[in-house]
Amino acid sequence: MASYQLGETNETSANWNVAKHYSELKILKHLLLADEYETIATFGVSNITENFGVTDYYRNLNRILSLNRLAKEIEMIINNSYFAMKKDDKKKTLVLKERLLKVMEFLPNIEKKSFNQLTNITKVEVNESMFNEVLKKLIQIKTELNEPLNDNNLIYGMVDEFDPDKAKENFMNNMINRA
Repeated sequence: MASYQLGETNETSANWNVAKHYSELKILKHLLLADEYETIATFGVSNITENFGVTDYYRNLNRILSLNRLAKEIEMIINNSYFAMKKDDKKKTLVLKERLLKVMEFLPNIEKKSFNQLTNITKVEVNESMFNEVLKKLIQIKTELNEPLNDNNLIYGMVDEFDPDKAKENFMNNMINRA
């Protein structure tokens, strides 16, 4: 096995630019999961066909678990992107995280479980007014988080516009310089 010294470059030892992959795995993946959890928190299932045969117990349980996961996904997006933010966007992001942590304090109060020993059935009740308020605030935070993510090219990378005249000029210069 060949060994390489620090600073050496070749195809196998050069540093990899993993920014795109990092953004896909550590930010985009969690944005997509957050959207999925938002849907489940709202409806209790992720798609219409799952509606059939789902009991109130599982629908409520799904909503509660998804709301908790939505909050955690937003926190992970903030944590995974903070280091790449510009100074002003770091401040905005910290404000969003503070709001998120305050909202997360209400999560334990959105459900009430009860067990009926006679029927051997566990019932999960959702405090709908608190649940809906928490969900609304999480959606607001998630929506506002997109702005600093985008401003720091963590969602959409910077892409140069194609200028055909400039491309033609570069092509001609390359042809002239080769000769």
